[in-house]
Amino acid sequence: MRYEIMLTEKMAREVQSHLLNDRSREQMAVVLCGINHTGERVRLLGRHLILMPPDSFAWQSGAGLELDQNVQSHILQLAAAEGLSQVDWHSHPGGAFGVTFSGIDNLHEKRLARYLRRKMPGTFYGSVVVGDGGLDARVWEVRRRKATPQPVEKVIVGGLSAQIPYSLKGRAEMVGALFSADNRFSRQVLAFGEAFQTRLGEIKVGVVGLGSLGSILVEELARLGVNQWVLVDHDHIEESNLNRVTGSTLSDARKAKPKVAVAMRNIARVSPQTKVSALKASILEPRVLRKLKGCDLLIAATDNYSSRLVLNRLSAQYLIPLLHLGFAIEVDGGKVTEVSGEYAVTSPGEWCLLCSGILDSQTAAHELASPEKREILRQRGYVQDTPAPAVYHLDGIIASLAVAEIHNLVHPYREPWRYLVYDDLKGEIMRLSVEPRESCPVCSSEGILGLGDLEPLPDYYGISSRELLLPDAGGDDSGEDKEKEEVGIWNT
Repeated sequence: MRYEIMLTEKMAREVQSHLLNDRSREQMAVVLCGINHTGERVRLLGRHLILMPPDSFAWQSGAGLELDQNVQSHILQLAAAEGLSQVDWHSHPGGAFGVTFSGIDNLHEKRLARYLRRKMPGTFYGSVVVGDGGLDARVWEVRRRKATPQPVEKVIVGGLSAQIPYSLKGRAEMVGALFSADNRFSRQVLAFGEAFQTRLGEIKVGVVGLGSLGSILVEELARLGVNQWVLVDHDHIEESNLNRVTGSTLSDARKAKPKVAVAMRNIARVSPQTKVSALKASILEPRVLRKLKGCDLLIAATDNYSSRLVLNRLSAQYLIPLLHLGFAIEVDGGKVTEVSGEYAVTSPGEWCLLCSGILDSQTAAHELASPEKREILRQRGYVQDTPAPAVYHLDGIIASLAVAEIHNLVHPYREPWRYLVYDDLKGEIMRLSVEPRESCPVCSSEGILGLGDLEPLPDYYGISSRELLLPDAGGDDSGEDKEKEEVGIWNT
């Protein structure tokens, strides 16, 4: 089994500050985690952070520490309430040239792993040690009362930035050397280094909507070096798409070629070895959600709010950042009155599309209504079926700005611009800020943040549009996906 640990950006900042603030003694924090099973990989998703004050310990010094048994018992009760897994974090003062677990760590954690296995079967126990030289991380597997540490491959912060544990640094450097030897990316490596190119090749990007914005994003990210994809779109190419869908041809329109097939063909032209899962399906289908939950970045490039509502929930539940983007052209009496676009990259644990007001939940609910109710809403003017104007080069502006921000989040080289609005008529680019929401029913620890597989994915075909907005709405997603995976099924 392969293991990863995921933290929100806020949680990572707080852990780092707490563990390394006082170097005179070892410090400790506990992260209670949800779980994301994807094939042979387990991701431990940070949901609750507990920073340990000095009175939490039976003893604490520069050489080690031990939690008070009553404190550990309280942590166990908190974890049991939601079925969460425990990951202990502690510091080793110093360690500028690397950091590793001590003999005391090995003995204590082995005992605790066996204890937690008895008390909380089905959960995981992990540990992270932090020093000036980086961190090391592991998850303890317990079989027949024997506890064995397994390495954590990476600690992921905010979905896109990753830190490689010290014990795996050598392997990571070998992978980085392979990317640096690829001449396709040699000019990028000159500017941003091997680590940037390596991380781009590791992340899996899920794109929902392969029209104009989505197709441009796929083209640019593929050339940047993204190597793993989940592409979702239920539609096919029509002649009206040819002015704005990258790579589409008149032959594609005549053959009604699926949009995901055109996008997959474009990716293959750039990198034939790229791994692509292409699904000609609705975002509401359970198999699509199961595939998307294994991504590192979600992109909503559709022209409706309902898909954003679904992706926003998935983003918070699995700690996957979500990129929303859109472009609008308004015409009144034959005169163009508005040409504007925007993108926003959510920060799970701080704000999402719902609590920020970017997502119009009422419109999303209207879109998800039954056909009978939609017809009534359309007659009343609540649902618009008229196609919106679209121009390729204008969509390309906001798509390229969004790709630049993805680049910056993977490899920060400037301050982040998470929410940006472009006004073409005024020639302005405006950076907007979003105030964090501590009590959001979706993206806070009071909602579904980081629960992962512990919270069943909703059955979007079996619940009302109103229930979609509630954090406890859901169906049963415990079964395995029996359907054939649609990977490379179209002749490209």
